Amino acid sequence: MDAISCAKLFAAILKMKVRANLQSLFWALFLLFFVTRFLLAFRPHGVFWDEAVYFAMGKYLYSLGTVGLWEALRPIFLPFLFGATWKFGFFPFFFSEMIVILFSAGYVILTYIIARYFVGEKIAVLSGLIVLLTPSFFKHSALFLTDIPSTFFVLFALLLIYKQNYFFAGVFSGAAFLTRFPQGLIVLCVTALLLPRWRSHLTYYLNYLAGFAVSITPFLIFNYFMYQNETTLFYSLIRPLIFAAEAQGNIWAAEGSSLFFYFIEMIKDNPLFIFALVGVAVYFAQKKYRSEFNILFFTFFIYLFYFSIIINKQLRFGLAFLPFLAIISAYGIFYLFNLLKQWHLHPILIIVFIGLGVFSVYSERTIVDERANFEPEITEFYRYPFEGVVLTSDPVPAAYSNARFIPYYTGIPSVQQMNDHLSNDEVSAVIYTPRSFPCLEEDLECKRLRSELFTVINSHTLIFNQSYWGEQYLIYSIT
Repeated sequence: MDAISCAKLFAAILKMKVRANLQSLFWALFLLFFVTRFLLAFRPHGVFWDEAVYFAMGKYLYSLGTVGLWEALRPIFLPFLFGATWKFGFFPFFFSEMIVILFSAGYVILTYIIARYFVGEKIAVLSGLIVLLTPSFFKHSALFLTDIPSTFFVLFALLLIYKQNYFFAGVFSGAAFLTRFPQGLIVLCVTALLLPRWRSHLTYYLNYLAGFAVSITPFLIFNYFMYQNETTLFYSLIRPLIFAAEAQGNIWAAEGSSLFFYFIEMIKDNPLFIFALVGVAVYFAQKKYRSEFNILFFTFFIYLFYFSIIINKQLRFGLAFLPFLAIISAYGIFYLFNLLKQWHLHPILIIVFIGLGVFSVYSERTIVDERANFEPEITEFYRYPFEGVVLTSDPVPAAYSNARFIPYYTGIPSVQQMNDHLSNDEVSAVIYTPRSFPCLEEDLECKRLRSELFTVINSHTLIFNQSYWGEQYLIYSIT
């Protein structure tokens, strides 16, 4: 029996009740995902930089600025949620993780529902499977980050667009923006959908914008009271957006610089995304841009374009458009399946899909293995018993400690700026981590400022000095 005959035999076993089998596989994998994530939540969650900032900002909000840390460039929704777990819960890390897991589960379900409405049941099931089989999704599905929760709100907004509930679609678009600022691009996507037919859709569009305005107005009012003494009225309203825009050019956080970064890295992450090329080709060839399918493609292309042109490119940012990429990939797979079926070659595609799926599951298993049963050694630095006010070049201790932290890592402060901070009688300690102040090899000015900064800090009493993974962590007492 040759290879083609074996493939036909294998396909014959699988092809009975294809829809039911796909649904069963999808829900079984979804249940496995949820149970695995729930069980892993009982292991220690060692937070890292961005996670710590959102959690510490939550403390700042609920303590009215007496503990925690504040970064003006961050959106406010996740700190509001995580801060509640700290304010009212005994196990804030655990409950915050459960919140993100629930968002991640909703992310998968909404991908399935939206695909079912726009392109049918089989493609919807396959779209959900592709999301579940994506290692980067699984890796970030329990982290205290904005990518998945904000995309959940975008997906919900698109579902409401389909239901023609434009006002609440605007409200949830606003929630997405308040969770992660670049998600405000969804307004541009909806505009691209509705404005070409503005005569008949103007009322819908105005309702959508009204919902968006209602959602973000409390944030603008908060900004006014938070920053009114630092700048003008207008700039106080949008101050976080200005700082966030500057952060998009952070070369030190970027994982790549190529314009095709996401195209390459997301296919490496999940090879099933290669079928998106087929999906896009079919979209144009069959003139799907004249259908409701438009909004999915508009969102995918606009988001992909934005994240591809900014300097700070990271694989996790692709989670913002991963559901749409999964739907387009599933669309391409089913088109190929039906095409190959004419020549009885579709079993080959089934085998390829299963093989790539197994590869993804193996990658996700390694992510499970990385979640340790014990806290890392660096936790002794994170859990240092701080009191009073702490100047910090690393935000992570602020997630663990109930002290007040003032960050100074957004740029290398001058000697005068640092002395001004140290003149505050409430300051009891300074955290200094050299890794927080990287300099290009040829940037002599940066190196000079860093050296001067360290000279000022090092004049105080060193009370903690440890190295973890080749990086130095120092704490100085200010007396």
